[in-house]
Amino acid sequence: MKAIDTEYKGFYFRSRLEARWAVFFDALGIKWEYEKEGFVLENGKKYLPDFYLPHVSLRGQVEGVYVEIKPDAKSFLGETYDGFTFPLCGFAGMPLDNEYIDGLGNDGYGGYQLSLGWDNCMVFMICKSCGCVKIDYGDESSYRICNRCSSDVYVPFDEIFIVARDCARSKRFEFLE
Repeated sequence: MKAIDTEYKGFYFRSRLEARWAVFFDALGIKWEYEKEGFVLENGKKYLPDFYLPHVSLRGQVEGVYVEIKPDAKSFLGETYDGFTFPLCGFAGMPLDNEYIDGLGNDGYGGYQLSLGWDNCMVFMICKSCGCVKIDYGDESSYRICNRCSSDVYVPFDEIFIVARDCARSKRFEFLE
């Protein structure tokens, strides 16, 4: 199936799926930049990540995560991102789809997240104390310490994510010519 170019908030996305992720990020209050910068990887491949989330951290590391969006988890198989040295996550399908691909993992909270190259079973978490958002393992309580306020109130799946998911799924876009 061919992707449909889609306009949202003055940006022209290469697919409706990418635009839906932008709606999801907006509904969560996550600042995003679309196709911020391109890179040449060690394997010579030119690579342009779909999103940059400057105020989201991956596994408690420094804030700033690049995101690649694919229609399904199978699309990531065989892809190589050798030489990409910044935090990079891949999200398969619609925001918080419950998709499982054997060997890649399922977050168990109703949303499939995949971190390229090293991890899987990753989920969005939000701090109930300060609102900080991170992407981390969904199954260990030790990963629920907030990077900003050090509280132990991160939750891996909350009503706010359901609302954001529903906003992204229900958003109607005009067809571009």
